[in-house]
Order: sequence, then C-alpha cells, then structure tokens
Amino acid sequence: MKVKGELTDRAEAFASYYVGEARFNGTKAAILAGYKATSAPQMACLLLSDERVIKLVRESFAKLHLSSEEILARVADIARGSILQLAEERGGELVIDLRSIEKSGYGHLVKRIKIKTRRDPGAKKRAARVTEIDIELYSALDALQLAARAQGILAPRQEETEEVGGVIEVPVRLSPEEWTQAAQETAPAGAQEPQP
Repeated sequence: MKVKGELTDRAEAFASYYVGEARFNGTKAAILAGYKATSAPQMACLLLSDERVIKLVRESFAKLHLSSEEILARVADIARGSILQLAEERGGELVIDLRSIEKSGYGHLVKRIKIKTRRDPGAKKRAARVTEIDIELYSALDALQLAARAQGILAPRQEETEEVGGVIEVPVRLSPEEWTQAAQETAPAGAQEPQP
C-alpha cells in the first residue's frame, strides 16, 4: 500500500520507461506503464508536470549520463581493443563464445556480429551445416582520432581547394572574431566583404 503523497507504481513505471525504452516519448512511456492509449498523451503531460516524477526522471537520467572521463576511457578501450580480447583458448584453439562476450567486459568493442549458416556442399550427410561468424569491432583509428581531438593533440585539418590550388587550414574552434580575421587574411586582393 502506498503512503499518501507517494507515486503510484504506474507513475514510477512511467518515469522508468520515459528515460529508457520510450526514449523520452511521453505517450509511449504512458502506454508502456499501463495507461490506456486513448488517454496516454494527457497522462504523459500530467505526469511530466508532477515534481516527483520529474525528480525520478532526473535521477534515472543521471544514472545513464557518462562523464567526460568515462567517455574518454571507453574511447581508449576501443583504441586499444583487439579481437583477441574476445577469444579464449580451449584445447589449443582460440574460441569466441558469443554468450560470454558481454560477460567479459569487452562487449562495447563489438560494432556488429553477423551469423550466417549454410549447407556444406562437400559433406556427405544432407544435414551438414557450416556456421560462419563475422565479428566487426569499432575502428581503433577512429577512436584514436576522437581521443586526440578531445585532448587537443590532433593538428588542424587541411583541405585542398581547386579554385585557389592551395591548402586551407581548418582550425578546430574559432570565435566570431577569429572567423572574421581568417576571412580577411585569406581573401584575394581586391575582394570585398559580403554585405549583410
């Protein structure tokens, strides 16, 4: 039994679904929490105006939030990742057990798993099948570039232009004043500034 002033089980479920499976869609969260589809939009509006529900939503969201340190740690894991981290040795062979990838703590390295089963044409038995597993990891190079940009290590990107035939440096961040200065420095002689 709920004490007066406490949220109902459905209201708590709504907050959980709103941050989770419904992905911030109030109507969907209300339906998943057990409210009727016909009244779900109104219930979502009502629930999202309740301070207690808002508090639950914020608490749930805070649990999902990654700090900048956590993000960089994850990127570093991907940059250092290897397919060998997913494999284990059994009887002198390297084996990848799909059920244990997530348990190993390296599931975040996997971008895609494709499983294909086909009949073995060389087998004498009609039921002989071959299963092929293709595992793609996230790109270590992309992760290294992200980490380098985040730490300010990566040099400004350069792009070639056909019009000028030279190289233009593209800085990572510019203030409005720096944009104006860069435009003035790179403008051809005699060019006029665009008028607003």
